Amino acid sequence: MNFLKEKIDFLRKSDDQFHVEFYLPRCQERVLELMGELKYPIDEVRKYAGTIKSYFVKESLAKIELDYGNLNESLAIYEELAEREEQRWGRNEYREKLMHIYKDYGNQEKYFENLKLAMRAAVGNMELWEEYKSNFSKEDWPAAREEIFGVIKKTDYRASSWYAEEDRYDLVMDIVESCEDTDLIKAYEKKLKKLYPDRCLFVLSAKADRVAHDGNKRSEYRKLAGLLRWIQRYPGGDEVAEERAEKYRQAYPRRKAMLEELMKF
Repeated sequence: MNFLKEKIDFLRKSDDQFHVEFYLPRCQERVLELMGELKYPIDEVRKYAGTIKSYFVKESLAKIELDYGNLNESLAIYEELAEREEQRWGRNEYREKLMHIYKDYGNQEKYFENLKLAMRAAVGNMELWEEYKSNFSKEDWPAAREEIFGVIKKTDYRASSWYAEEDRYDLVMDIVESCEDTDLIKAYEKKLKKLYPDRCLFVLSAKADRVAHDGNKRSEYRKLAGLLRWIQRYPGGDEVAEERAEKYRQAYPRRKAMLEELMKF
């Protein structure tokens, strides 16, 4: 504690602004943590916390409040942090911490409320999905699952992992089409190609058209050729690839590098 206080005094006298802004709050945060470990009076701890200019100081204080047994005070700080985090960055770190605190202290209603809020902020997080699923019986699960699916935006590609986990490849395919996401086709192609070959072929063809239109160098034309080879792996794909290649040859006759890449088709 004495070492840190000496360091803080030294930093306050320093002319190096970056050094001060970077190290001063870190030394102060460590002092705050020590105050909690040494069980300083909570009013003194709170007062010192108020002098620290750092985003992370509130969490340090929340941990101390919880360690002192001040559950409501700790929860209030975490609630503030969670709301700020969601509004500014769309993350759910503090929401998850709230969720676990409520669970540890037996408040099932607030635990479940925060679990669902965390899931909305972190769509696709499989740990949260398994946590949510563990709260339902086999009979109740379908309705609970659809409740969550009902609030997810149709274009939110992050949800694909949840949809695939529940064998809802119809919803995965909807995302693929709405976003023209060929990466999702690649990730779930074994299922999507079997269930929706024509819809996959349409998305791949649209992607090829866009690459052909926007491309202006050899690497992009190679990507275009790769898309056409991919298209060939689908039923009727040979004909589609040949038609697309001829279409591009007619549309862009001066793109020599493109014509060379398309010769194979």
